Amino acid sequence: MFRQLLTEALVLTACGAAIGLLAASWIGGALVAFMTTSSEQLALDTSIGWRTAGFSAAVAMALSTPAALLPARIATRGDLMGGLKLAGQPGGGLLRRWSAGKALVVVQVGLALVLLAGAGLFGRSLVRLLGQDMGLDVDHLLVALPDAEAAGHRESAQFGFYVNAADRVRAV
Repeated sequence: MFRQLLTEALVLTACGAAIGLLAASWIGGALVAFMTTSSEQLALDTSIGWRTAGFSAAVAMALSTPAALLPARIATRGDLMGGLKLAGQPGGGLLRRWSAGKALVVVQVGLALVLLAGAGLFGRSLVRLLGQDMGLDVDHLLVALPDAEAAGHRESAQFGFYVNAADRVRAV
């Protein structure tokens, strides 16, 4: 029974981590699409790499294993029939005192609400920031990323390439 509960927790954790990575990929792409306009194309790679996936899986498993051990241990150590008989009596088992598990659930719900409120405030701040005028006129702005190596220049001629490119930009 103990191994079954632990395995169940780890499988649920793996599914949750996979869904989280998939959602992160989709939400990242949606954010890039949201910030891209017809006049300004934003090129940002939001794909999930193997390092990120591996780290997420390792953290998820490392956190779920201890979280699954305590409930599995409690569920397998006690007399289940005695607890069920006590719960079937009038008033029995309904008003048990607070346990560490109940306190952890209360703390978890509280933290989830704080994180939810923080995410809402962050989203609202992001929308305001994107609508803010930064004071820079970008209508006649030229952005160039010259790459001497990609242009076919050898290492000895790359400095001259960059000096020539800077002179041409100044002439414009």
